[in-house]
Amino acid sequence: MGNICRIFQCLFFIAGCLSEALASTVSYETSSDSAITLLASLICDKRPNLPNCLELKETLQRSSAAENVDIIRQNSSVRLVQDYIAETEEETQRLRHKEMDQGTKIAYLEGNNRQLQNKVQALEMEMLATHRKYPRIFKSLAVQSDTSPEGNGYQPTAKLLRPVDCADYLIVGAHKSGIYDIYPFKCRCSEPVKVWCDMETDGGGWTVILNRRHSSNPVNFTQSWNGYKKGFGNASSEYWIGNDVLNIMTNTREYSLRLDFEQTEGSSRWAEWPVFTVANEANRYKLDIPGFQAFSMTDNCMAQHHGKYFSTFDFDNDGNSRNCAETKMSGFWYHNCATLDPTIPFNSDGVLRTACTYKVNGQSVQLVGPALQLKIRPKICGELVKAVHFNTHTCEGHNA
Repeated sequence: MGNICRIFQCLFFIAGCLSEALASTVSYETSSDSAITLLASLICDKRPNLPNCLELKETLQRSSAAENVDIIRQNSSVRLVQDYIAETEEETQRLRHKEMDQGTKIAYLEGNNRQLQNKVQALEMEMLATHRKYPRIFKSLAVQSDTSPEGNGYQPTAKLLRPVDCADYLIVGAHKSGIYDIYPFKCRCSEPVKVWCDMETDGGGWTVILNRRHSSNPVNFTQSWNGYKKGFGNASSEYWIGNDVLNIMTNTREYSLRLDFEQTEGSSRWAEWPVFTVANEANRYKLDIPGFQAFSMTDNCMAQHHGKYFSTFDFDNDGNSRNCAETKMSGFWYHNCATLDPTIPFNSDGVLRTACTYKVNGQSVQLVGPALQLKIRPKICGELVKAVHFNTHTCEGHNA
């Protein structure tokens, strides 16, 4: 609107100049040349910086009445008026184009706004459809309290949503450590595996595969080959997840391993290994654990376990002259009998005296304490891109 007003002001200005010229014809000749000269003079009064104004001024100041002076004066006046009109038209066109540009921008923004509104509506429709399909999807992610015994307050995961591990729960919004159902099986249907999910340590998402904590009712870890194969114990206290489960999990996704050890004086030590893979039973659950995170707080206590087979008291695979699992009353990937020993019994003081060490002033100190955990987490959790892996096939008929 402001630009249109400026155009009208220019037109009114020209009209005013013409009016003044007509009103002043008393003092000048009434020929068209005189009128043009007068109009040019009035324009130069108001716009002295226009081209030809200086020439016109000098011409009008001459006292000579020669014909060539009149011709110069008239020509200069005509050119000045023409220039002014051309400038006015150019300004008018520029303002018109500016109005059109603003209109185009407004139309573009309005179009973008409509597209955004359409996207928002589409997302709202998608969310509504999801809520209708899974009305209790997040309620099914409930976890019992840390102190609750198993079976008291436990809520199993909905069958429509079967996370493979604790990292999947973390990604969909679970942030409380406790017992969760995971579904690591692939093509076979089975009941979920109850595990302890550590949702706090180093960002959370850790699936605890071995949990040891001294109590008045300890779990017996002197188990047979079949016992370690299937898993045993209680997810709310002590347990071994099972070698079959470890094989399926670590051959479906890439996992890292972490050790957390609580020492007698209350301090804690941890260590991490970037690769952790367990072979199938036919390969005696051979362990692949190359590498070690140098910033760990212990020595590389798994170095001698790399490439070794799992051993129990009834199936010796350690390659030693004696059965380390039988001697230690435990089960693990033994090479000799002086290794990590995370499944050995508690001693009379209620502590685990493992062969794992850490350095203090250059000296090796043995890890001794009442609790430890071995836990795994997908390597993808350390990257920017995250993905949830759900086991989507239906098992209702098989589990009925």
